[in-house]
Amino acid sequence: MTNTCIACAIATGQSPAHIIHQNDRIICFLDHAPINPGHILICPRAHLADLTDLPDDLLAEIATTAKAMAQLLKDKLGCDGVSLLQNNGAFNDLGHFHLHVFPRYAGDGFGWTNAQLKAVQPTSKEALALLALIRLGRKELVDGKSADGIKFLDEMDD
Repeated sequence: MTNTCIACAIATGQSPAHIIHQNDRIICFLDHAPINPGHILICPRAHLADLTDLPDDLLAEIATTAKAMAQLLKDKLGCDGVSLLQNNGAFNDLGHFHLHVFPRYAGDGFGWTNAQLKAVQPTSKEALALLALIRLGRKELVDGKSADGIKFLDEMDD
C-alpha cells in the first residue's frame, strides 16, 4: 500500500466505503462521485496501478465480478443498461487499478463523445500503419516488406 492510495486504504479498512462485495483479492464499493446512483468501483486489494499490471487470473476475476455487478445493477435498479470504464496511465486518477461499473438510463446525459473533439476517420494508409504498429511493433514501415498480408505505406498506391 502506498501512503496516499485511497483504494488501498479502503481495501484495508482504514478508510470508510460503502462496500457492495469483497473477497480476499478484490473489493467493490460505491463511487464517492457517481456518474449515476449505483456507480461501483471494482479494485484489486493489492496495489496494482494499471490494467497491464494485473495478473491474468486477477483480471479474469475482475471481469467476472463486473458481469455480476452489472447484473445486480440491472436487477436492483432497473437501469436501461450498464457501462464499464477503465483508465490507465496519466488518466488513472487513483493510481490504483479500478474498473467503473455504472448504471445507465436513457437520457442520463452521459456520453462517450465530446462535442469539442472532432472525430477523425483515419485514411486507409493511416489505418494500415496503425495496424502494423500495433500487431507487429513496427514504428516505421520500411523496405517494402509485407507480413500477414499487411501492405506497408510504401507499397500502397496514393
